[in-house]
Amino acid sequence: MPVVNYNNNIRTSQRPGISLEESQDFYKTWAETYDKDTTNSNYNGPAATANLVLKLFEGKTDGVRILDVAAGTGMSGEALQKIGFCSLDALEPSEEMLLLAKEKNVYGRLIQDFLGTNRLDIVDGEYDATVMVGGMVEGHVGCDCLEELIRVVKPGTYLSTMPVVNYHGNIRDVQRPGISLTESQNFYKTWAADYDKDTTDSNYNGPAATANLVLKLFEGKTDGVRILDVAAGTGMSGEALYKVGFRSMDALEPSEDMLLLAKEKNVYGRLIQDFLGTNRLDIVDGEYDATVMVGGMVEGHVKCDCLEELIRVVKPGGFVVICMREVNLRKVPEYHKLEPRMAALKSKGCWEPVSRVVFSNYCEGEEGIIFVYRVC
Repeated sequence: MPVVNYNNNIRTSQRPGISLEESQDFYKTWAETYDKDTTNSNYNGPAATANLVLKLFEGKTDGVRILDVAAGTGMSGEALQKIGFCSLDALEPSEEMLLLAKEKNVYGRLIQDFLGTNRLDIVDGEYDATVMVGGMVEGHVGCDCLEELIRVVKPGTYLSTMPVVNYHGNIRDVQRPGISLTESQNFYKTWAADYDKDTTDSNYNGPAATANLVLKLFEGKTDGVRILDVAAGTGMSGEALYKVGFRSMDALEPSEDMLLLAKEKNVYGRLIQDFLGTNRLDIVDGEYDATVMVGGMVEGHVKCDCLEELIRVVKPGGFVVICMREVNLRKVPEYHKLEPRMAALKSKGCWEPVSRVVFSNYCEGEEGIIFVYRVC
């Protein structure tokens, strides 16, 4: 999976400690290719927010006045106009971005200003809604903007940022800092039935991205390739692998409730209910051509001490494939140890690195990373 321009530019414009002035200077160079880069990165924030705003107004768009905050080049304005909203103004600090927004012909008033504690040149209660998509990132809009967002909206109407869908609420609960493995498994008892719907609604692309990469590893040949889907959940990765042609797959998953749903997908042979860690699984050495784990490395789930077992059950020359949120390498203390442990296993002659791929839109626009190692 390629690392597109959007990821490089977004890292630069949001680097830790960047000032508001520095971020705005960066947009002078990025404005011209911003739309292309974000489109290539499957940026769904504007469309998702526009659809939610339409629901807030029960499908009625006539006379609804909206202020698009941190409007950028006008992508959110386009999304709102596409579903029927026609009375839109734009607030954006970057002159270069605002000029491009003007060309889209979706806005009435174009306001070049920063949003913060300053009072905007807008009267109280001017709008039926203020909408901000993507403005709350490092070095951009701060939390002190909320009072001003409220001031310019009339009583009884709406302030909307990028919507937080059900998936995020559940994922926060199941990955909260300090959660134990037992607690996370108990949570899946209540979430299992809605898991597929919630993750699909959140544009969860980890399984598909990983399946396509695995197909390339085997040069498009799927016959006789045996794969163990690790932390299989409800079988979304199994479905993705099946879709690209793999037919000989087993599933390893600790949650009985999730595994029962995986069984219904009819893509697996053996279903193994067990935790992955330092324990020895009921699998013989070298049983598989590949072990594939997508989304298992999150807070309170699979730990770094699982790597040796992932290697043991793969035949020499086979692959270990791990896909996860890229941010977890920095955000979750357990995974600070992951790449050093991978390097140590390489030094011991257990495996050799094949690729380390960062890709966009793993889930809800966040980056994913896929590690591939060949077993020695």
